[in-house]
Amino acid sequence: MQINEIQKALRDEGLDGWLFFDHHQRDPLAYRVLKLNPTRTATRRWYYMIPAQGDPRGLVHAIESHALAGLPGGMQIYAGWGAQLEGIKKLVAGCKRIAMQYSPNCAIPYVSMVDAGTIELVRSTGVEIVTSANLIQLFEARWSGEQLEMHLEAGLFGIVLRQLFKQRQSLIRTTAIQVIARQVVVLFTHRAGYRFVLIFAGWLNVAERHELL
Repeated sequence: MQINEIQKALRDEGLDGWLFFDHHQRDPLAYRVLKLNPTRTATRRWYYMIPAQGDPRGLVHAIESHALAGLPGGMQIYAGWGAQLEGIKKLVAGCKRIAMQYSPNCAIPYVSMVDAGTIELVRSTGVEIVTSANLIQLFEARWSGEQLEMHLEAGLFGIVLRQLFKQRQSLIRTTAIQVIARQVVVLFTHRAGYRFVLIFAGWLNVAERHELL
């Protein structure tokens, strides 16, 4: 989990923290952002606060006290409704505006994962809740450099193949297409009696080899 990057993004957004919540794994975004891999379904509610400054902190039920195991920060344990509310108050203490997986009027359903009742419960502590949509875009929906490269390579492959079929009217068939070590290897059969192989390996790095049949 990118604690420092998340905290910087919170400060850039003018937010005091990002509060994560889940029950029965209803919020897959929380698990992906937090890099949390549960061994079983959460049957009790948990909360995890990443503040704009300072150490993260969590709130877990006594029955599932290891629900957030592996995440940094101290953990409070609750066992009843009153203890849960007091725990939430401690999580958001000192905060005025926090983000949650919430979207006003459910404008972005992909982000709107926290139920209305929980939003009301957290708001009852006096904090303002805003959507985490911008944060989700940064830490969940944004491609990595490698993912962007793979996308562009796939697009390039399609463009080159279209041009290839326009220019080589004498092709009999495509014999095989393989992906080997991120190189796309395409074997063609030509009417003139030979095969040729195109190897796509990165940006516009195309090698062609001819072989007699």
